[in-house]
Amino acid sequence: QELIDEAVGIVGPLRGVFEQGAAEAEKSREEEKAKNEEYLLTRIGGDAALTAAVDEFYARLIKDETLAPFFEGVDMEVLKVHQKKFMQMAFTSIPSDVDVEKEMFKKHFRLFEKGLNETHFDSVAKHFVETLQHLGVAQELIDEAVGIIAPLRDVFVKGGKSGTRRLSLRQKLSKVFSRSGHELR
Repeated sequence: QELIDEAVGIVGPLRGVFEQGAAEAEKSREEEKAKNEEYLLTRIGGDAALTAAVDEFYARLIKDETLAPFFEGVDMEVLKVHQKKFMQMAFTSIPSDVDVEKEMFKKHFRLFEKGLNETHFDSVAKHFVETLQHLGVAQELIDEAVGIIAPLRDVFVKGGKSGTRRLSLRQKLSKVFSRSGHELR
């Protein structure tokens, strides 16, 4: 009994601290839950809906004759994982240290050299909207998603122009090399 009394004597005064900590933890959990409910990702159906959307989206993209060449030789499962991660970030909270436009340019650089430009972005955006409509996402949520993605079009305008310049230079160099009996690789 003496040991119990001693433990109560030690823990008793700390009870208020524990109760306050528990209340703050509960409040924090409730705030986090409310914050998550505000995210577009949550409102469109969460990760399961996003996975279905990415699968449907890429099925549409590879069937589009204007876009299919950009996917030749690409591991589509790996690409889907990257797309899902991007959309999770875009539809929740983009970290302040992430320069989305710079990352998009880097990720598509090789494709800009193959002629990717804003017209392709427009086609992809159209398929994105049609995918969400097909999956029954409410129009107001589709509009919100488009509002997040649409500003990235400028990356494809700039990338398309830089890719066209590089392609033109490569063609000129190729002619010079071929006249001299060499091949540009």
